[in-house]
Amino acid sequence: NMRNKIHFLFIGEGVMKPEVVKIIEETNTENNCTLTGIIKQEITPKYLAASDIFISPQINNNDGTKFFGSPTKIFEYMAMSKSIIASDIEQVGEILRDSIRITNLKTNLDIDNIKPLSILVEPGNSDHICLAIKYLVENREIREVLGKNAREEVLKKYTWENHVNKIIEKMNSIKKNVKRSY
Repeated sequence: NMRNKIHFLFIGEGVMKPEVVKIIEETNTENNCTLTGIIKQEITPKYLAASDIFISPQINNNDGTKFFGSPTKIFEYMAMSKSIIASDIEQVGEILRDSIRITNLKTNLDIDNIKPLSILVEPGNSDHICLAIKYLVENREIREVLGKNAREEVLKKYTWENHVNKIIEKMNSIKKNVKRSY
C-alpha cells in the first residue's frame, strides 16, 4: 500500500499553508504529513537529509508575466544527492534541462547513457507530480541515480567558485574589448 510508504515533510511557511492544512484534514492524511513551520537555516540540511525525494512545484504567474524564482533551493537539493521532481519552468527547467520528462516515464529507462538530473513536470499539474512521486517511490535505483547525477552536475557547474570564475572570465573579456576599441 503506497499510503503506508510515503510521508510528506513540508518545510517552512507560505501563503498557501492554510490551504495545505485544509487538504490534509479533508483527505485524512495527518499521519502521512509533517508541517515543520519555519526552521533555523543551520538545521535545514538535517531535514533535507531525512528526505528521499525533493519536490519543487512551481506555477506560471497568473498575470502572464515571466516566472522568476531563485534557483538556490534547486542547487541545495542537487547537492544533497537526492532525487528531485520539479516544474519545467524558466530557471528551474533550464538548470534541470537534462532530465526525464513526465511524459517519458518508463521503467526501462537508459539511465546510464542519458544521465538524467530529475523528473520535470508541467507547471501547476498536480497529477504529474503524483505520477512522478509514485514512480520514484517504486523505482529506488532510478531515485538514487537521479540524486547522484544531480550532485555531480551541481559540483561541476554551479559552485560559488565556478560562478565567480565565470564572472572573472566575462570581466576579462570585456576589458580586452574595451582596450581594443580605443
